[in-house]
Amino acid sequence: MCCLGLAFGCATGGGGTAAAKPAPAAGGDDRAAVAKALMDWSGALKAKNIDQIMGFYSDSFKDDEGRDKAGIKELIEGAIANGYLDGAAVDLASAQVTVTGDAATVSPVQLSGDMGAISLSVSLKKEAGKWVITSSGQA
Repeated sequence: MCCLGLAFGCATGGGGTAAAKPAPAAGGDDRAAVAKALMDWSGALKAKNIDQIMGFYSDSFKDDEGRDKAGIKELIEGAIANGYLDGAAVDLASAQVTVTGDAATVSPVQLSGDMGAISLSVSLKKEAGKWVITSSGQA
């Protein structure tokens, strides 16, 4: 758990298949699109495909530690190299999705794997019609 938290505690990470989607509510189309984006991101993480993973991050990404998109790429590459994504899974079953215009927050995003588990809060923004991750941190 410590190593997984170190790798992703203040940055978005994890991967695998999402165990469940958050229940849609008013504005469900955007909520469903946000949940789908996170499930697709999860699949890229599980596949450990760094180019695909990075396609889910905004160029304006910043995390709680001040890492930008290049910094999160380096962090994820290290996590892959050290096996932190082995057995990784993302669970959105208890996640609350809040969408306001072209911005969304999702929390908690449960990330687990061989190295432990962590809860994340993820912010996304619709850019060019696609939901991308703009920030993240521990929930």
